[in-house]
Amino acid sequence: MIAIILGCIGLFVIGLGHTAQAQSIGLADAKTAYEEQCSKCHGLMEPETQGAERPGIRIASNDMRFAVALPYGPPLRGVYGRTAGTVTDFNYSQVFKQVLQDVVWNGETLERWITDSQKWAKGTRMFYRQPDADIRRRVITYLKANSP
Repeated sequence: MIAIILGCIGLFVIGLGHTAQAQSIGLADAKTAYEEQCSKCHGLMEPETQGAERPGIRIASNDMRFAVALPYGPPLRGVYGRTAGTVTDFNYSQVFKQVLQDVVWNGETLERWITDSQKWAKGTRMFYRQPDADIRRRVITYLKANSP
């Protein structure tokens, strides 16, 4: 009887190890999805660099900035839980500011935005659409993991 109990405990401990490994693989997969889908335009800047001069940004008018080098979009570190359009060193389009005013980025709002940004806010400078729900889920998982 004791051997059976010890055997069950051993299997339980082994199972916990596999669960932890699966979770870390999940975050690794989420990071890969982010890097493939988002990092080319957004990067994931360290918190201490946010608000610093962004190389490659050239002001074309009071309402627009053209990026001549990466990143094109605002940094996404800390985006989960943040109000849309509040990165201080990024000049958001008027459409973005009007349509997404007071939107807080969470699982639901990020899902909607990543699915088809132009469908939600036609005329913004982000032209991204991700029809694959699994990729969206992994990207959102990574954004959440890199937010306070």
